[in-house]
Amino acid sequence: MIPHLEPYKQRCTEELARCGAFPSGWLRLAFSIVPREVFTPDQVWWPEVGDDGLCPVLDLSEDPDAWARAVYDARHPLITQMDGSLTPASGPAAGRFSSSISAPAVVLGMLGHLALDGTHRVLEVGTGSGYNAALLCELVGSDLVDTVEIDGALAARARVALRAIGYHPQVHHDDGAHLPPQAGPYDRIIATASTTHVPYSWVERLDDGGAILVPRHTTTGPDGLLFLRDTRHGTVSGHFVDLVDFMPLRGQEPVTDAVAALRTSTWGEAKTTTIEADLDLSLDIGLGRDRDLGNDREHAGLFAVSMRRPDLRASRNDDGTWWLSSPDVSSWAAARQRADGTYRVKAYGPRDLVADLADAAAWWRGAGRPEVTRFGVTVDRCGETVWLDTPDNPVSAVTTLK
Repeated sequence: MIPHLEPYKQRCTEELARCGAFPSGWLRLAFSIVPREVFTPDQVWWPEVGDDGLCPVLDLSEDPDAWARAVYDARHPLITQMDGSLTPASGPAAGRFSSSISAPAVVLGMLGHLALDGTHRVLEVGTGSGYNAALLCELVGSDLVDTVEIDGALAARARVALRAIGYHPQVHHDDGAHLPPQAGPYDRIIATASTTHVPYSWVERLDDGGAILVPRHTTTGPDGLLFLRDTRHGTVSGHFVDLVDFMPLRGQEPVTDAVAALRTSTWGEAKTTTIEADLDLSLDIGLGRDRDLGNDREHAGLFAVSMRRPDLRASRNDDGTWWLSSPDVSSWAAARQRADGTYRVKAYGPRDLVADLADAAAWWRGAGRPEVTRFGVTVDRCGETVWLDTPDNPVSAVTTLK
C-alpha cells in the first residue's frame, strides 16, 4: 500500500527550493502536479552500495515509508535496471546501471536550462521511466512532446504510466542516436543519457533558433551538461552549463571491463618507476559551490583534462592513486604520490599516460584554471570542436561525426 506521500513531496520541494532548483514558478508548479510515484516501480535499487558491495532493494510492499522517502529524495536517482536487463526483482545487486528515474534536482535543473515556453516542440531522447516526459507535457502540452526510448520494455511501461495520468506524448521505441529524416523539426532536444559526441541527426532536426541540451560524456568523471544553440548553416554551438552524472546512450558504454581485463593480464609485465610530476588539478572554488550538489574542488581540473586530452581516461581513488588508461585499451598506468612528493608509477603499454596527464594539468593551470562553464563545443557536419571562452580559441578537435 502506498503511504500518504504529501509530507515527503513537501520536504523535497522545500529542499529543492533551497538549492535553487526552481528558477521560475511554472517549473515548481509542474513538479507539484506530476506524481513522481506513478513512474517509480514498486521495487527499485538505491544507487549506493551497502557493506556487502551490493545496491539494496527498496520494496514498496516491505517498507512503504523507505520507498516513499526515496521517491522524493531530492538528490538521489533510483535505479530501475542494471546491465541492460536485470531488474530489482532479482534482489540486491552490483552492476552497470542502465536505467533509472533521475534525481529531482537534476531533472528540474535540466528543464530550467531548456527555457521552454508554451509553443516549443520538444524531443526527449531517453524516455526511461517517463517522469521527465510527464513534466515536459505539463510544461508545453502533450501534443508538442515526442520521446524516444531504445529499450522496448521501458518504452511500453512509460507509455502506460503517462496515459494513466492523462499525458499522451508520442512515445517511440527507436534508437534516439539516429533520428529518421521525417522527425521534427524541434525547438528543443533534450537527452537524458550521456553521449560521446552529439549525433548530427539531432542538429539536422532542429528548427531555426532551436537548442540541444545534452550530457556530454567525459573520460575523467562527471558528464558536462552542454547547451547548444542553432547558429544556422547546419551548425550548433554553446557552453557547458553544469556537471551531471548520466548513464551512457546504449552502444556508447565505456570500455571499463576491457581495461580491467588488460590490467589484470599484464600486471606482471608492467614496469615500476619513481618519477617527479606535477598533477595538481585543485580549484579552491568551483561550479556548484553555492548549490552543494556534490561538485568538488578537483572536478573543474579533471573536466579540463578530458577536454584537452579526450584520448586519456583518468580517475583518482580516495587513497590518492591515479588510475589512467587509453580508450583504445592499449595502455594503463597507476600513479601514487609518495611522502617526498614523487610518484610511484606502475605502467604498461606504449603511451606515457602520466606525462599526458601532467601536460594537460599544466595547460589547465597555465590557462588560469578555467571552470567548467568557460568551455564550449561547436558541432557541424565535419565534427566537433571543443573551445575555451569563444569558438575561435579551440582546445582540441575530437570525434568526427558520420
